[in-house]
Amino acid sequence: MIKKRLAIIVCLFLFAGIYFICPAYAVGITGSFQEVTIQNLRVGQTHHTSQLANLSLVITNAGERAINLKAEVLSPAKKKLKEGYQSIPNVSWIKLVPVHSIIGPGKKQAIDIVISIPDRDEYLGKKYQFNIWAYSTNEAVNVGIESKVLFTTFHKKGKIRESVNLNFEVTPEDLHIEKVKVGKKIDLEKVFGEVLEVKNLGEIGSLYNFESISVKNSQIKLTKGYEDCPDPSFLTFSEKQAAIGKKSTKKIKMFLCFPKKRKYRKKKYMFIARVKVFSGDVAKEVYCKIYVSTK
Repeated sequence: MIKKRLAIIVCLFLFAGIYFICPAYAVGITGSFQEVTIQNLRVGQTHHTSQLANLSLVITNAGERAINLKAEVLSPAKKKLKEGYQSIPNVSWIKLVPVHSIIGPGKKQAIDIVISIPDRDEYLGKKYQFNIWAYSTNEAVNVGIESKVLFTTFHKKGKIRESVNLNFEVTPEDLHIEKVKVGKKIDLEKVFGEVLEVKNLGEIGSLYNFESISVKNSQIKLTKGYEDCPDPSFLTFSEKQAAIGKKSTKKIKMFLCFPKKRKYRKKKYMFIARVKVFSGDVAKEVYCKIYVSTK
């Protein structure tokens, strides 16, 4: 019998924030993600996202003076729900640590997300969403940022295998490639000086998987003005898998190759490069958004 895995899909949009400019000084905060998806959580258990995959909501004070930060859990309105998901039955399932904090200018505050699902059969095999509203409380003009957390519950009860640290970073998060010629294989490092860089921040080495996927098969929303990639296989990597040692960094080359057809010329496409690593029942994914225009 093939054992189900609990997967944590992380769609990171770092430094996406809201800014307001006051007459005397700048005020602003940024969040480490706009949306994250956690799959196959078990009912009757408490899950710390920081322990599952070293995932926290990190708020950065991008302003010029200290702010008092408050974080709240919201039950999203229907119009704010991701397709296929329903609002969390009760916000009491979610605990944020800390709720209140003081963040100095240029400093960061990590907020742990704790999800406790009641031990009831009616919550098996469901897809839920809640939002986190983090905002300042001590300014004449206060600032805030809202992040989405999506999660699914496993279809049956049982414990998950403990995971190790899955802490890694992928850069760049967004990549713009202009005037790509169709009908020719393009080495993005040679032509544009761009590579995918993966930094293993954990204490053990891990095996990473690299894959190109369409926007519709990711958790990311298609950016206005771009079409979804016509075929993910047009984007390839120098390696499909790579072992990266603890506290080490590896560069992965990327290649673009559009068939020599008129229909691909003078277009704007969006590709998703997915980097994934497994540990026990837990998997963590990070996306790199690649915007391509053809000539």
